[in-house]
Amino acid sequence: MVLLPIKNFSSQEKSTCLPRAGFVLIEVMLALSLFSLFSLGIFYLTLNTAQRNAKTQLQNEALFYAEEGMEAVRWMRDKDYLALNAGEYGLNFTEGEWRFVAAPDTSDEFFERTVTVEDVYRDENGNIAQAGVYDLETKKIISSVTWRWHSILPQSVRLETYLSDWRGDEWIQTTCTEFESGEFENTESNPTASPPLDNCSVQLSELYGESDFFQSTDIGNHGNDVVADGDYAYVATSKENSGVTIVDVSDPEAPEVVASVNIGGKGRSLFKEGNTLYVGVANENKGLAIIDVQNPSTPLLLANVDIGNWGNQPAVSGDTVFMAVESSSQGLVSIDVSDKYHPILLDTLSLGEAKGKTIHLSGTYAYMGTDSGSNGLRVIDSSNPFDLASVSTLDVGEEINGIEIMGNYAFLGTKNEAQSLQVINIANPATPSIVAWLNVNGKIQDLVLFENFLYAAMDESDEGLAMVEVSNPLAPQWLNNVDISGKGTGIATNGSEIFISIDINNQGLVLKRTMITTVATAGSFISNEFDTGGEDTRYNFLDWDQTGVPGGGIALQIRTADSVAHLETAKWVEVNPLTPIVLDPLRTGQRYFQFKVLFTSDGISSPILNQVRVNYTP
Repeated sequence: MVLLPIKNFSSQEKSTCLPRAGFVLIEVMLALSLFSLFSLGIFYLTLNTAQRNAKTQLQNEALFYAEEGMEAVRWMRDKDYLALNAGEYGLNFTEGEWRFVAAPDTSDEFFERTVTVEDVYRDENGNIAQAGVYDLETKKIISSVTWRWHSILPQSVRLETYLSDWRGDEWIQTTCTEFESGEFENTESNPTASPPLDNCSVQLSELYGESDFFQSTDIGNHGNDVVADGDYAYVATSKENSGVTIVDVSDPEAPEVVASVNIGGKGRSLFKEGNTLYVGVANENKGLAIIDVQNPSTPLLLANVDIGNWGNQPAVSGDTVFMAVESSSQGLVSIDVSDKYHPILLDTLSLGEAKGKTIHLSGTYAYMGTDSGSNGLRVIDSSNPFDLASVSTLDVGEEINGIEIMGNYAFLGTKNEAQSLQVINIANPATPSIVAWLNVNGKIQDLVLFENFLYAAMDESDEGLAMVEVSNPLAPQWLNNVDISGKGTGIATNGSEIFISIDINNQGLVLKRTMITTVATAGSFISNEFDTGGEDTRYNFLDWDQTGVPGGGIALQIRTADSVAHLETAKWVEVNPLTPIVLDPLRTGQRYFQFKVLFTSDGISSPILNQVRVNYTP
């Protein structure tokens, strides 16, 4: 056995050997850390990918769910467009049909779906806008689905589109031609502004009533003519020394004579302009009298003018008086009255064998009525009062005593008893023509026009006043004749009262009220029959455009049948605008239809039906 010596290491040698083992340990630990980090990264990467896939899948499911909502609404639109009322809804599919339910509906107790229906408006160019004209046939549809990611984070998808009612046909009634083919009961059609051409509306008929009011005044003699202005009536009388009488009519129940004027003869006709009264006088040397009536209680005669014969009807334009004269050699004269104390005769015009009776100025023309049976109407160019010129004549068969003008039409009051009121088209003064006439039960002595009514003084003892409605000049409507206890000779109105001069000594002036206009309190309109062309026609909705009034309204009804013959006895059913139409269950069919409009009013104003639209699917 050999014994080896043991070596003792110094402290320095120990210090150089120990770190080798430590580094090995650190390296092992570092390797383990790196491996752990790498493994953890792989884990989280795998987990994140799975989560993204899950999130994408949920979004796809939500998108599918939203798209299903859109398709459901399209299905509902095709079935019944009117079911798409503005609001928020959920959806439910039962018995093979989609229906709206309370919002939202849920899927798998996870997704929530809300379908929003919004009304659509269009601007003046037809583009969709936030406000403007309501588009009845378009709806905005929004289908949105919401859910929570990990029950915390809100998520959503949203689809939008516009749906239109493209399946239905439409029948629209709005023109006069269309409406006038129907049946009216206490209703009437009225032309309205275009578009379209021939545009029309329907409303309750106007009713005209005569007031019971009647008052007369003793002016000392016969009355020959009258004008009214404010609180006063000015009467031309047959009294030699007071040819004009002025009556205070501020209280129509108690008219009072306040003054009279000696004009050098009997008064024949009157015209008032401002504070001046021009009077035709039955005096060959003083045919025109000019009176200052600034204070009606103290009138002042300013001048008399010699016009070659008796003066008849005067008319005034600016500083010129044009006067019809009882003369065949100078039936019309023009007079400068810029200085009313010293009037100057400007020109005269012969009317052939005719004498001037009445005159009405319109624009640059004077329309004259004469006593000629063959050329009763004369049209005169009055643009130059120094050079009066005849433009045209018209044979109306008798003497003309009164002329009133409304637009392109002149109303002539004549002595032709069978056609005493004649309507003349004067759109072209060179070629006037008779377009209508009316028998008002006697000869006409004078006319006055107020609003849509023409009042005539009649040369008839028991029918001295006639009333005519002339809103349509081509079809004047006689309303009534009134006994005013004498023959009418002249007529005027202040808007509320009618003043008629009469041929009775102890009266002379009569007061009546103008026509009372009301509307019917109820009425109806039934359309003509319409053929949809389909035996199984579905009526989607009925809509109408109206102008409403307080105290009145419009309601519509519809009836259908399998033939026009059966339509006459079919039952009417009421409909509401833009709602599904429920037809009579006992109907014979639905190919043919009519609508009926029911009007009501308070008797003062009528609601107006402008258009009716029936939407149907043949």
